[in-house]
Amino acid sequence: MGRSVLTTTGLLLDFSGTLIDDFKPTWLSVCDILRYFDKPPITLIEFQSLFCLPFWKIFVDCGIEDIPKSYFVKLYTDFIQKYADNVSLFGEVRKFLTRHIGSNRKIGIVSQTPSEQIDYYLDKFRLGEFFSTIVSLEDCVEQKPAPLPLLVAAEKMSVDPSQSIYVGDMAEDIIAAKYARMTPIAVYRQFGSYNTRVKLLSAKPHAIISSLEELFNIAN
Repeated sequence: MGRSVLTTTGLLLDFSGTLIDDFKPTWLSVCDILRYFDKPPITLIEFQSLFCLPFWKIFVDCGIEDIPKSYFVKLYTDFIQKYADNVSLFGEVRKFLTRHIGSNRKIGIVSQTPSEQIDYYLDKFRLGEFFSTIVSLEDCVEQKPAPLPLLVAAEKMSVDPSQSIYVGDMAEDIIAAKYARMTPIAVYRQFGSYNTRVKLLSAKPHAIISSLEELFNIAN
């Protein structure tokens, strides 16, 4: 028997790894920060294994301690700028968002990405018109896997969390959605996702998809 189609009023999306492909630029930026602190860079495989939310934990795991998180955010924002041209929009995103125009479902972004970056890429890819709410790193005192960022977005959108879904590419996204009483959907792309498929499945999402367009088969 197939899974029943969910009826939802709110759709919340992660940003990095879900809407934009910035996996390798983020890895390169992390390596730059490690070098800045005289630490050896890590391989792409090591990065995927170590990277988690909140993202500054990776630097603690690499032996950099007693540094304010705000400084890591500043360094990351500064270093990733030189890789901005290597960031792309996942192929189906624009078509997916366009299909939602005129629908009753509100769409928002909940991300740990700094607001400066989100604004830059929304402008670059001309996506700003699609989102009624954006909750970025600076907009919340807690970060995923805590549910607060998702709940803040739901309140701004005036939607019931239990009637909303959250889509992300990391286990912490799934955990945060569960804590917020939202339906968690994992998106996994072989190239571009921050977590492996196995790690995503271990968080037990409602479903795992490889393209955002598959959401039309899950929720209406």
